[in-house]
Amino acid sequence: MKVKNTAKILIFCILFLFFLNRIYDIFTWKDMVGDYTSPMETFYSLEEDVVDVLFLGSSHSYCSVIPAQLWEDYGMAGFSLALSGQDLAGSYYNLVEALKTQEPKVVCVDLYGCALQGYQIEGNLYRNILPRKLSLSSLEAVNHMVETDNKSDFILKWPIIHTRYKELKKQDFAKKSPVYLGYRAEFVAEGAAKLNFANVEPKPFREQEQQWLKKIIDLARESGAEPVFVVAPYQIPLQEQEYIAYAKKMAEEYKVPVVDMVEVSEHIGLNWETDFIDYGHTNYWGAQKVTDYLGEYLKNHYELPDRRGDDRYALWDLDLKTRQHEWTNYVLSGICDRQIYFEELSRLEDYTVVVSTTGEYISGEAEIESCLQMLGGFHEYGNGSNVWVIDNKENIYVSNTGEAFKNLPLTYGELLVSVNGNTTNVMVDRTAYQKTADGVNVLVYDNLLGIVVDSVGFEAMYAYGMTR
Repeated sequence: MKVKNTAKILIFCILFLFFLNRIYDIFTWKDMVGDYTSPMETFYSLEEDVVDVLFLGSSHSYCSVIPAQLWEDYGMAGFSLALSGQDLAGSYYNLVEALKTQEPKVVCVDLYGCALQGYQIEGNLYRNILPRKLSLSSLEAVNHMVETDNKSDFILKWPIIHTRYKELKKQDFAKKSPVYLGYRAEFVAEGAAKLNFANVEPKPFREQEQQWLKKIIDLARESGAEPVFVVAPYQIPLQEQEYIAYAKKMAEEYKVPVVDMVEVSEHIGLNWETDFIDYGHTNYWGAQKVTDYLGEYLKNHYELPDRRGDDRYALWDLDLKTRQHEWTNYVLSGICDRQIYFEELSRLEDYTVVVSTTGEYISGEAEIESCLQMLGGFHEYGNGSNVWVIDNKENIYVSNTGEAFKNLPLTYGELLVSVNGNTTNVMVDRTAYQKTADGVNVLVYDNLLGIVVDSVGFEAMYAYGMTR
């Protein structure tokens, strides 16, 4: 009897732990930067010893360096463990975590951390603590980085994340393949005031930050990696210029090279009005220029292997494809010419395109039908309402009966198309996408990223003019 009871208790404990772990996966902290994931989540999925260049730092770092560009141009296996508001203690403990499974040859450290004094923004502390796996080093990180009395909450995590039930979304329940290597493109150009370079005197920043910087240098070198200090381009206040000048003085003392992207901003053609999201972060075009310069520097100063073609680096190929999709989506959503739009649609791969004719759509209109024919497979439209679903350039569904109701799976969701008399409806995850009641509607879904990219209507009564 005791054996049976013990077995039941053991089975209950195993099932309870399994259930608890699944619930934790759903409730766990999700960073809204990087396609609803954290670079730490992706990092834990890596094979051992695949990262050659490791980037540490804050948003200044992850907005400035594009690992996919380093991969495409040089075959460098770069990975960024930069997170919003990451101070030098956070950079140190991310390096500790990285060295458990990786042997980077170069460690690039963002010097913005010199100006930080702990975490004034609670969300940034969550980002830098909660994604870590439980270990002795993660306990040390909590002890050094959390300055409040609720350190146990960061260790247990449940006291912090249990209230997330109020904000759960469908993404929380989907198991997405991690493709976030530490950069997500921003196609916004708000601009920043041009920096006034000052001949500042070095000013010591906090002693404890100096100690963390020294610890990063020592740990990198002990592991066989070369530390490099990087100053990401941003509009640096005077005091922070003084701190960075002091960090450069430390770099000289410890023989650490410094790549100051502010000093070379004119050389690389950085435009302070068009290459920034705001005063502190480069956009996609600015990051391209920074990455190009940094890539050349790394190539010329370190022996970094070209990993392209190696099966162990499939994630880098996928990351490059992801960045290419982001660019394609940006371009597509900005096209206002009907002919050019359909030409672009006809070239898309790894996309689902849904075309519907509805209401007063009339066949035989040469301008619109010639555009539709670019997508292939459109025959005998008739004057009624119809839906075509084209997945990766192949017709997977055609409704030409006048009455239809069809559910189709998408990468991370569900497509519903219906035809009822003279009306068509297209929905993705219960959201309707209908730009015109009379004419042609087009919905574009990115199969790789799992998102609706564009929804466009062509109004019959306005000569099939384009509307979003």
